[in-house]
Amino acid sequence: MEEIEKLVSIFLNVSEAVAFIWGPVKLVLMIATTWTNSIKNIIDVYEEIAIALDNLAVFRNLIRHDEQLKRMLEDYFSDILRFHSSILEVFSKPDWKRMFMFIWREFRRNVKPIIESLKRKQAMLSDDKLQQHAILKSVQDSDLYAKDQFGQIQSGLDDVINLEEARRQKQEIEQIMSCLERKLNVSLAQIISQLELPDMVIESSGRWVLSNLRFQSWEVNESSEGCVLYLNGCPGAGKSTLVRTIIRYLKDKPSRQTPTHPLLVYFFFKHNDADRKSFRSMLCHIITQIINTDGVMMRFAYDKCSSMDYLDLPFLKSLASDCLFSQRDITIVLDGLDEAKDNEPENVLKWCLYELLRMAPSRGCRIRLLICGQEDGRIEPLLSSYPQIRLHTADLHRKDIEEYCKGQASVIRNRFRLSCDDENDLILKVSEAAKGMFLYAKVVLSNLASMGSRKEYKAQLEDNEFPRDLDEAYERIIQRVIHAAGPSAQTSAKKILGWVGLCDPDDVRADNCKQLCSSLVDATDCEMFPGVESEQTINIIHETASKYLVYTNTIDLMREHIAMSLFCCRYLSSRPFLGIASDQVCDVLQSGYFGFMDYAAAYYQSHVDKTEPLNMDIVSDLDLNIATAKNALSDLEKAYQRTDTDGIADIEVVAGSTEEASKLLAQSIQDKVIDIRMMIHTQWDDLSQNTGFKELEGEKRHKCTRLQCPKFPVGYPNEDLLRQHRASHERPFRCKEESCFAYVVGYTAQTDLQRHNQKFHNEESRAKISFPKENKAGEHELISACRSGDLKHVKLLHRLDADLSGASLPDSPLMVAFKAKHGHICKYLVENGVDPFVIPHRGMKATPIDLAIRTKDFDMLELFLFTCQQVTSPLNEAHLENCIGKIVSSYPPGVEILLQLSIKNQGEEGSLVIDSILVDRIAFLFDDWRYKLAAYPGSLDLYDHWDNFTLGHSTFRDLFPKLYFQGKFFPDRSSKEYKICQRIISENKFFLHIALAGRNYRLATFWMDIDTHKLMQIQDEKNNSPLHVCIMESCNSACDTCILMVERLVKLDTKGLAHKSNNNGQLPVHTALLRWGDYPRILLQRLLELCKDLNYKDKRGSSPLHYARTAENMQILVRHKGVDLFSRNKEGQTCFMTLFKRDDTFNEDIMRILLEADIRLAWTAEKYGQCFTPLHYALLAGRWKDRKDPKGNGYGPSRIAKFLLDLPEVEQVLQAYAAEPSPDCRAVRAYAVREKLGHALEIMDKIGFGLSATNEVDG
Repeated sequence: MEEIEKLVSIFLNVSEAVAFIWGPVKLVLMIATTWTNSIKNIIDVYEEIAIALDNLAVFRNLIRHDEQLKRMLEDYFSDILRFHSSILEVFSKPDWKRMFMFIWREFRRNVKPIIESLKRKQAMLSDDKLQQHAILKSVQDSDLYAKDQFGQIQSGLDDVINLEEARRQKQEIEQIMSCLERKLNVSLAQIISQLELPDMVIESSGRWVLSNLRFQSWEVNESSEGCVLYLNGCPGAGKSTLVRTIIRYLKDKPSRQTPTHPLLVYFFFKHNDADRKSFRSMLCHIITQIINTDGVMMRFAYDKCSSMDYLDLPFLKSLASDCLFSQRDITIVLDGLDEAKDNEPENVLKWCLYELLRMAPSRGCRIRLLICGQEDGRIEPLLSSYPQIRLHTADLHRKDIEEYCKGQASVIRNRFRLSCDDENDLILKVSEAAKGMFLYAKVVLSNLASMGSRKEYKAQLEDNEFPRDLDEAYERIIQRVIHAAGPSAQTSAKKILGWVGLCDPDDVRADNCKQLCSSLVDATDCEMFPGVESEQTINIIHETASKYLVYTNTIDLMREHIAMSLFCCRYLSSRPFLGIASDQVCDVLQSGYFGFMDYAAAYYQSHVDKTEPLNMDIVSDLDLNIATAKNALSDLEKAYQRTDTDGIADIEVVAGSTEEASKLLAQSIQDKVIDIRMMIHTQWDDLSQNTGFKELEGEKRHKCTRLQCPKFPVGYPNEDLLRQHRASHERPFRCKEESCFAYVVGYTAQTDLQRHNQKFHNEESRAKISFPKENKAGEHELISACRSGDLKHVKLLHRLDADLSGASLPDSPLMVAFKAKHGHICKYLVENGVDPFVIPHRGMKATPIDLAIRTKDFDMLELFLFTCQQVTSPLNEAHLENCIGKIVSSYPPGVEILLQLSIKNQGEEGSLVIDSILVDRIAFLFDDWRYKLAAYPGSLDLYDHWDNFTLGHSTFRDLFPKLYFQGKFFPDRSSKEYKICQRIISENKFFLHIALAGRNYRLATFWMDIDTHKLMQIQDEKNNSPLHVCIMESCNSACDTCILMVERLVKLDTKGLAHKSNNNGQLPVHTALLRWGDYPRILLQRLLELCKDLNYKDKRGSSPLHYARTAENMQILVRHKGVDLFSRNKEGQTCFMTLFKRDDTFNEDIMRILLEADIRLAWTAEKYGQCFTPLHYALLAGRWKDRKDPKGNGYGPSRIAKFLLDLPEVEQVLQAYAAEPSPDCRAVRAYAVREKLGHALEIMDKIGFGLSATNEVDG
């Protein structure tokens, strides 16, 4: 180093310009020598720059005479100066040695564009076209225009490259921040929103503190004794307003100071906000603010957090300390410390005073601490020795209140037309009564401004009415808003106050709450949609107001929690959630009915839980007690259990476990919310035109689908942010190596990440390095290095132009490394262009990726798929299809890798290829089973006449384990697996029909289990529904299994397929009556109930009554309300008449059932054709030989005729017969004589039926 220093000293004295180059070099090397670990990194990066400058000397003379090349040389100098600016920042960081690895990574990332710029300039000067003679010729012949064009093209190219690099880095940072936000449960937007509360009553409010001597001393003090300032005051004094003024001042201050300004972090404790009342929350907010301003610490935090599922308090304290000590100068502002829960204020102060402040000097860091809070006996003992500012004793603070009163009094004066004296009296009266309490002045003046008349205003100023303290000020507002208001306004105001008192403040919309509740509440803009009124939230104006409302029983928190739990449970179990007709869905969506859905789903359980610890069992309203809330929750569970008829969830299975039942209910509600959100988003453009919908639903948000996530009800403004957030849910454990695929994709478990690191990032050499014997790198040495796991040697050979694919070698380097289980070697080979999808040599039969599937090596398969550069390119599609087919058929766990690869490539070219192939191959798997069943039904265990397709679920569960819970199909409907599942169904909608047609009930049951959207409940090419098919192809004996299958199909029929006909015009009930003579009574009854028209006719005009062929089925039909006994087919025949067509099918029981229902059927004639009566058809249906026929081949009347002539109402039968054309009355009489039908003969005699030819005509 001494030699280098002497050499550099010579350059420093050459000229001022040279000194700017070599001075930083000397400084950097001097600092680096204090820590040997940094020397190698420094030399490596300077070596890169030296390589980029190695051909400059050739152009020395040309540069002197050419302006264009001079400008290029200026660019060189600019790049080097930028480089040194970045490298000096590395060594200016406090504690840089301990953080060197992360600081250096950030430095390399920042200087990469600089080095690339130098290399591009080198390439321009080294190009063949720019050899010396070409350059000289160009200098001589080229004009200024050509040079300008050249410069513009190069500049444009540089811009494109820089923009692409910036885009990549921005995307990477967004992914890191999304992961950290989820782990820390806080976002920068939440932090910024704390400064945007409407507490700045006047522009100059609180600015007096900036001139306070103690504040000024604290601001500039550099000693540890004066670095703490304690700001205190009574409740409502305006402490938070003052703190926000200080924060804004400190944030704006850097613009007036030197660039090395102190970093500011702040936190506002809130007693009524679960995310802002703990030590843990404060640490998370501090960390978040620092990592958003310091890229090094962002990556440091990510490195520490990426492999952890939960960040405990000791870890957060350590991480926060590291983040704070990474800054040279930092200011911490903590407001409302007294509002922290339990003993958290003491813990916070002890950490700040005894850990941070004491350790800061030794870590090269200066910390200033501003604490603000009430004097409640918990924090002042620890802060008593530090400087304090007491608001209630500060004259300038009282002056501030007086200025505020003047502004508000002016408004009141104009409203009620007061005199100047009245205005001054009001200012004096309020400012003196405030006693340093800003809140008092705000509440009193707001209440006075809300008076309805001047008379009411004057009455409030009377001594006996004017509030003496804050409680009396609240009492006056309660009197006006609630007690003196009309019944409607009173009820609304109490409800709103109750909601605000018990709900999460971020989840209550403002709307007209401010107008109804006056000064008791404040409206705040939403951080995501500032300025949008429908997105505002409301809060109780101050914690003192909340306590007063509870203390005076204006609101009863227990009653409100019970009422809210009842409302949420009943709302979630209302008809729009549990199932409405498809034609009603649009109306419900437009009404905005689901505007409360997210809050109810997220907090129903919370409100029920909060009723348990309360002491009182019964409140004034007998309908509202804890038992009622519990019963409502139980009813909600039962309601969702009834809707899960398709086998998705079965709460009864875990009825003995309250915890499991609660999980199942939460999952069912989550699925329902996802479905409804999907419908809303699909129709958003149309729905958002509806004012009522927009007011209740608000702006479009992209929300997390996990019920327990804070982003479930809040969401994100765009889909990209949501996608990043969901990725951090699903695979939170990320690799630390930025170039590794697992850095972006991550793992679901820490053990998986540890296995990945061991396999792919364990680069320890297992062999001694020997320099290659030949200049062109001995290729056989490459095989040896791959076999021994010597990554350094492999890299060396690669730099010496060794062919990594090993095309000329007897063995493939990738195959050798894979078989030797050297994952880090495989990773390097694939990253450098070796294709795992290609067979390395003609003599080999398998590719490396085939070998990974065959050996079931999950990690290697993941490496190949994620690292291969052209995995989804069109040229690789055939290879990818073959790979996915083998994964589906022989290695189901590999499907998870495919899904993650699809998610990673989302939005890129070819990103849909994986999904499409995966859907096709899984569908082929099930279709292949169907063909095998048809060809060899007895050879597979799949074929069984039963409704439980265990093997199908077993296979599907192996492919998509996340779709199952406790062995049952219970999917997360937002998951990638579920989307693939539904796509398989949507593209193969007739698989259910095919399974039912083959009586393969195992397969049919499986399809119904996973078809949660009932996409398969459709009609096929013949318009047969699954119900049609099942009835047609079921057993002749109608076995129990067939009956169970039909029952399930009936339950699944939410689309009304039971009253839709096929191409023959037949409903399922027609098919059932036609398929089985004695169709099961229960099922027939159920099918009839589903029918909208019980007299629906097929294409032949036959109603279900015409199809009945058994006495039992006929009995069910005739007793069913709405069945028309006189319904006629296209030939005009009633059901009764069609039973007379054949004597051998005569069923007396059916006929008697029909006649008991209506005896007129016995003689009712057909409407069309010959208008025959039943007796006509009875005679034609005969199969009995007439003995009197001389030829002996005639056919006489049948048994049906005897049945009709034996009826007591035979007279009507005979008269109807005689009235129709061509009656053969004598043949009927002869039959009656022969069969000895005495009653019929008496009637014939009575009416003269069949006595003569004349009578026959007359009759």
